[in-house]
Amino acid sequence: MRIIRKGFYMIFKLFKKLLISYTAKDLYYVSTGNLIIIITGFIFTVLVARNLTPEYFGVFSAVASLTLIFSDMGDLGIGGGLANFLPPLIQKNDHLSVAKIIKTTLFLQLSSALIIYLIFFFFSKDIAFLILQSQSIDSIYFVRLAAIGVILFMLFNFFNSVLGAKEQFRKTFWLMFSYSIPRLLILLLISLFINLDTAKTLLIFFVGPLIGCIIGALMVNLNFIKAKGFYPIKKIFNFSIFLLMNKIFVSLFSRLDIIMLTSLASSYAAGIYSAASRVALIYPLIGGSLATVLAPRYARFSKIEAITYTKKVFLLISGLVLSLLLLMSFSPFLINLIYGREYSDAGVVLTVLLLSMSPFLLAIPTNNLLTYTIKKPQVIASSSLIQLIIIFFLNILLIPKLGSLAPAVSVGIASLTAMLISFTAVAYFLKKT
Repeated sequence: MRIIRKGFYMIFKLFKKLLISYTAKDLYYVSTGNLIIIITGFIFTVLVARNLTPEYFGVFSAVASLTLIFSDMGDLGIGGGLANFLPPLIQKNDHLSVAKIIKTTLFLQLSSALIIYLIFFFFSKDIAFLILQSQSIDSIYFVRLAAIGVILFMLFNFFNSVLGAKEQFRKTFWLMFSYSIPRLLILLLISLFINLDTAKTLLIFFVGPLIGCIIGALMVNLNFIKAKGFYPIKKIFNFSIFLLMNKIFVSLFSRLDIIMLTSLASSYAAGIYSAASRVALIYPLIGGSLATVLAPRYARFSKIEAITYTKKVFLLISGLVLSLLLLMSFSPFLINLIYGREYSDAGVVLTVLLLSMSPFLLAIPTNNLLTYTIKKPQVIASSSLIQLIIIFFLNILLIPKLGSLAPAVSVGIASLTAMLISFTAVAYFLKKT
């Protein structure tokens, strides 16, 4: 009994040490910032929906989605690439190269944003008809407004990426705070005094990244613009192109579930799965935040340092997986508590979905090691493509048989496959070197 008690005490002491480590503290900053964006975004959407008719809310949602999709694509994977290039140079105190890289990536981002803006501006009629099924003056204006929004979101994401690559995660939190909270307060204030329409709502929607750009520029310090010359663009693209491919594949397979459920099963099945996935969203949020925190660390580590660090990170993730397994036993209760008894079928879906996320969490450190220490981002991009193919074909096969449970099973099998690819690739490249 004494030995067991001593063992539990040692485990408790170890986890306590992990929970107050620098990695954990940085994770708290990023996770809290992301959580604030999600919560305020949800409240913002509800308030907009209550102030607009369903038709106008649909127009707002379409334009907002168009803006976010193109701002993500326009990034070209460069934001994630900063986490690869900056940390080793910062460690060497090579401030000139750091400034050159930031200057070069800003130039590339602005060039990409300008191309998107010109496409939106000159083809606004066609885009308006494609997205909004209208070529009215208002629809054309919304598309051109979206073009400005793309530039603002791209600049906001750029400053956020620079701060993350420099491991200034406290500043990252305040940047996310300045983006989300003022926008929500402005919406609340304006909606009290005037009637909102689509145009006003879109302008308020773009206030968030505008404020974020101003705060981000102050936090990053624009002195890097004075650096003479540019960093080799080819070197940046050779790495970032795979991050862009990974982003595209992840974006596609993360949106397949609802679309395929609606077309192959029913809107009821899609609603049940959507309800469960919203509750499970906390783990992708934490996982994404952890990946953001880990990236610059792995970029500056040698392979031996990375292996030692990975062992510590696995202990931290084991705590997350344990909490996930505990949450599984409360799945039916949570669904009934949040949504009511009419959504009780989502309880089983949530249980399977949570279990499916375990491989995703476990692969986070090895994915970062592969991408930023071993410098093989193409493996992660290929793995995401394989996940996309698995999820697509398994959904076709399983949805007619399992309904709303099918995408959760597909995600689990795809995540397990990706984890095995990640573990195998790390073992292979480390043995090779």
